Amino acid sequence: MNEKILVVDNQPLMLRLMSNFLGKKGYEVKTAPDSMTALAVLVDFVPDVMFVDMVMPHISGDKLCRIVRSMPELKNVCIIILSAIAAEENIDCASFGANACIAKGPFRDIEQHISRLLAARSNKEELVSSGIVGLESIYQREITKELLSSRKHFEVVLGNISEGIVECTGEGRIVYVNAAGAAILGAREEKILVADFFEFFAESMRQEVADAFAGLGEHPVALGEETVLLLKGRRVALIVLPIVDAGQRTAIVIIQDITARKAAEEKLESYRDHLEKMVVARTAELSQKNEQLGAEIRERHSAEERMGEARREWERTFDAVDDIVTMQDASLRLTRVNKATCRILRKTEAELVGRYCYEVFRGATEPCLGCLAHCASPDRKSYIQEIVHPDSGKTFLLTATPVMDDQGRISGVTHFAKDISEQKKLEFQLMQAQKMEAIGTLAGGIAHDFNNILAAVVGYTELAMLDLQENMPVYAKLEEVTRAGKRARDLVAQILTFSRHSEAKREPLELRGIVKEAMKLLRASLPSTVEMKQEISDQPCWALADPVQIHQVLMNLCVNASQAMRGKGGILLVTLAPEEIDEPRAARNPDLRPGLYVHLGVRDTGHGMEQEVAGRIFEPFFTTKQTGEGTGMGLAVVHGIVKSHKGAIEVASQPGQGTVFDLYFPCITETGELGEGCGDSPMSRGTERILFVDDEPALAELGKQALGSLGYRVESHGDSREAWARFVAAPDAFDLVITDLTMPGLTGAQLAEKILALRPAIPVVLTTGYSDILTEEEARELGVHEYLLKPFSTARLAEVVRRTLDADGH
Repeated sequence: MNEKILVVDNQPLMLRLMSNFLGKKGYEVKTAPDSMTALAVLVDFVPDVMFVDMVMPHISGDKLCRIVRSMPELKNVCIIILSAIAAEENIDCASFGANACIAKGPFRDIEQHISRLLAARSNKEELVSSGIVGLESIYQREITKELLSSRKHFEVVLGNISEGIVECTGEGRIVYVNAAGAAILGAREEKILVADFFEFFAESMRQEVADAFAGLGEHPVALGEETVLLLKGRRVALIVLPIVDAGQRTAIVIIQDITARKAAEEKLESYRDHLEKMVVARTAELSQKNEQLGAEIRERHSAEERMGEARREWERTFDAVDDIVTMQDASLRLTRVNKATCRILRKTEAELVGRYCYEVFRGATEPCLGCLAHCASPDRKSYIQEIVHPDSGKTFLLTATPVMDDQGRISGVTHFAKDISEQKKLEFQLMQAQKMEAIGTLAGGIAHDFNNILAAVVGYTELAMLDLQENMPVYAKLEEVTRAGKRARDLVAQILTFSRHSEAKREPLELRGIVKEAMKLLRASLPSTVEMKQEISDQPCWALADPVQIHQVLMNLCVNASQAMRGKGGILLVTLAPEEIDEPRAARNPDLRPGLYVHLGVRDTGHGMEQEVAGRIFEPFFTTKQTGEGTGMGLAVVHGIVKSHKGAIEVASQPGQGTVFDLYFPCITETGELGEGCGDSPMSRGTERILFVDDEPALAELGKQALGSLGYRVESHGDSREAWARFVAAPDAFDLVITDLTMPGLTGAQLAEKILALRPAIPVVLTTGYSDILTEEEARELGVHEYLLKPFSTARLAEVVRRTLDADGH
């Protein structure tokens, strides 16, 4: 006949593993998910061996062992404990009747230990209950040790209180009883567990208790104070507390033996009549004293009311403060907290009171340096400190003030903590804005000199090209120099636009050229792990746009995309094509209207982002990058540029699937005039007399040579004061004056103003690499005819000179 085994464990997986393992070995196996089910199984199933989990809800493994050992029919069953806490708690199996203990580890190890113990039992060998099998394959866990320590403290408290504590199932079965409860119920714990709680009461009173359990709602129920409730011949009072744990309803019953108290109350009642008679007999004698006593009582009540009102007013004020206010004793434990503290720290008052202040506010294990409570000086004043709360990450300005006793010693500390997180955020944003302003100042400072250098590079290169045939090899190389100079010019303009030192100028623009040019520049700056692809439509993509800003938008989006792929690499795809937006599509985006748009797309295969992050990426200063890796302004600038072009921007992203930015610019059909360098017509020529002034000798000479090659008679000067003296000497010797704006001694604006005062009709052209002193509009108000930005090509200079002279009637 096969031996019988009962496995008790609250883990379904463990029950299946044990059942399969033991079943394959030929044992008849039954399982139970808890101790109560196990006791029900034991009614008609007598096992030869029981495997019992140590930690189970309601009735633990050690208590189940005691119950089993109290049953005569089960005195010979072999009980083996399966413990998941063997590494953290020394388990004495013999103390509660178990034959052996196996530490829960990997199940393959458990199988080996079970096989050895069952083999030893079959061989009639004595199982050693003093040791734990399998400890060598597991290790201690600090959290389990802490939980076991908390449980021991809990058991000590419950074991030493005078009230009986009983936990029952919804049907009234006892699953826990403390020492006082067992004494009141008059039986040992193993006899009480699983017993019907109602059966301990007098038969006539059982239904009252059962009805209280059946009608138990969310609030406690009290029994026995107003009615007589007998338990084992003693009069008791019950408080029944409802508990809902993991969907199961149980009840905690607090039992108080009130036999002596009720007997005393009845005895007092028997004296009451006698005392009343004595009081009546002495009423006359005590009347005067009672009147005096009444006056004293009324005064006392009045004082208590005043004190109570003062306390209530203090509490209202305490709780009305919107910042954190706490009070600590001399050991720095919190004794009072206001409502704002609970709200801001997201803790209840019970969770805060009793804890150390440095633990609550700083997550520390020791007091702060310079703590007031450790300072013996009675004249120590408040101190202020900024702290970052470890849980919420918020920054608080903490003010600590000592509380002194009558002897001048520090008896406690009062804390006031104000949430300054938003203030710190604004300070950071201000710092970022100041950084941007500094960048703008730097950009404006170098723009003038840099553009002067570019003007010389581009100008002299073009002069050299005029002396060459287009089919000569060196001609193509010089063309590359010219193109590079113009790209550098555009980059300076981009920096000035970004730093808000230059206004955006929109013009009819073919975006295909801008996109292709930006992709060439990006290729050199992106890592080799990023594969760049572009899909540019063959159809025209005209928009009214600022080329520098469009270049900036594309650069920002592509750099962000490459940073999202810098860890593993990926594909960066840029697309450009005209797209017709119909009404249903426009309805999904309030920035779109039905019509033709130029659609610019930037797609990457990077790490993507959550929807919460995607909803905030266009906010100024918002960034997910590490400190020092970005200002959080890049996408905000992109969004502002697109909106200023009356366009729309959309973003789609999912974690692990990359990000797509779709930009839409209103498409135009009229391309307008072609910009600089787009035509093949010859440069305009002339024979007029020109005064050319620039403090850079190379640029003065360049202007003389460039215009001289076109037939003009040019006199150049590198000193504006010399130029003014020359003009004063012969005001009618010139048909046109071209002067640089930023010059020492006499600025271009001052020179122009003097020349126009002397000869108002002469046309003046003002050139500049960059200036934040005089705008084009202000220059025209002075009487300047043209405002020419460096670096400019020879063709551009020739065009402006001819147009200015023709407008003047030459």
